[in-house]
Amino acid sequence: DLSKFITSPDNFFQTVLLRYPFEDTPKTLFGTCYHGALEDFYIQWKAGKQMPSLEFLQEKFVRKILVQPLTKEHKNDALERGKKWLNGFYELLQPTDKLPLALEYNSWKLLLEYEWIPLKWKIDRVDEISPWSLRITDYKTGSSKSENALRWLTQGWDNSYYRQLLFYK
Repeated sequence: DLSKFITSPDNFFQTVLLRYPFEDTPKTLFGTCYHGALEDFYIQWKAGKQMPSLEFLQEKFVRKILVQPLTKEHKNDALERGKKWLNGFYELLQPTDKLPLALEYNSWKLLLEYEWIPLKWKIDRVDEISPWSLRITDYKTGSSKSENALRWLTQGWDNSYYRQLLFYK
């Protein structure tokens, strides 16, 4: 939201405060379905006490994509990309991995403010590293970026991801 405000206060007012108009795109719909499938996967893991199968994860994604208002071409692209990415994600998991402390954690519950400005965000995943340390994960479904691009040291990149990382820190 801060990045939107810096770019255009008028756009911030319309899209963040008024929440109008918001038009989904194939990219935003893909991201929503990808996040949703991962959330369903971890909820199932927590409920069943064992890691669900790759097929379970991919089926959750497929069901979510198929009901989206996408062209056949966009659906096929999303299905192909989503299955590939979820397969890679699943290969990194171990049945002994600890479950996340929180999924899709909504900070609005905390009522945090900075100089009377409410701070709000949603954290995709929170993991306990130790009793004194947490890891915050924000799933990204866009193209990968170098550290220099994230830090706004590469020409043509904005600093919104770096600003987001600093905010989480």
